Amino acid sequence: MKVIVVILLVIIGVITLILVSGIFMRRNHYVSREIIINAPQNEVFNFLRFLKNQEKFNKWVRADSERIELSEGNDGTKGYIYSWTGSEKSGKGAKEIVDIINNKRIETEIRFEKPMKVTSSFVMETEFFSDSCTKVRLINSGILNYPINIIIPIAEKKLCQGHG
Repeated sequence: MKVIVVILLVIIGVITLILVSGIFMRRNHYVSREIIINAPQNEVFNFLRFLKNQEKFNKWVRADSERIELSEGNDGTKGYIYSWTGSEKSGKGAKEIVDIINNKRIETEIRFEKPMKVTSSFVMETEFFSDSCTKVRLINSGILNYPINIIIPIAEKKLCQGHG
């Protein structure tokens, strides 16, 4: 019986330590990744500007066969909103194009409602690399409030390794 009490106290202590450390942890997250794509800048930009095309390389979309998608506006233009409702894997949320600088930058806002309420910025920038290659920079940033902020170091590490 003493062993069970000790194990429970250790578990409670670890959980308390994690929650208390979250009070002092940062709330902002920022991840930036770059990739070189073997296609001219104009071609890459014109593919990325459409949110429906972005879903072709989104692993969460591919993993959820129950996902229901809705669109408002014209894809590839400022103000277009792509929303979804899915299983626990992809949750519920929306992505809106908030700004476009032709052949340079697509800025979107992602608003998750489930499994948790979170809003973040997702930016894709294209840069001339050569006549047949384009550098694409992906930037994800936002704020995660307590106690969700305790996952920031883990999430940033996973995203930087390409697992997120």
